[in-house]
Amino acid sequence: PKAADLYNAVGDYYQTSQNFAKAIPSFERAIAVTKDPKKEAYARISISYCYFGNKEPKKAIPHLQAVIAMGGEYKKDAENLLKEAQK
Repeated sequence: PKAADLYNAVGDYYQTSQNFAKAIPSFERAIAVTKDPKKEAYARISISYCYFGNKEPKKAIPHLQAVIAMGGEYKKDAENLLKEAQK
């Protein structure tokens, strides 16, 4: 469980620095090691924002769909981003 927090924190650092290419693998590692749906949803919505930052919104679609299916606090953001990504 702590590893997911660490990977998400590293991803956040890179995302804040707009280094999306390094942020995405960190968030992907968080998804791989966590069993906590909240941490997974956070990583997936973060990956989605990174893809938007890289001007590659279509790549965010599977992550957004996963967040929507999970429900929870990021569902509404994911629904809004999905509409944008599908344009």
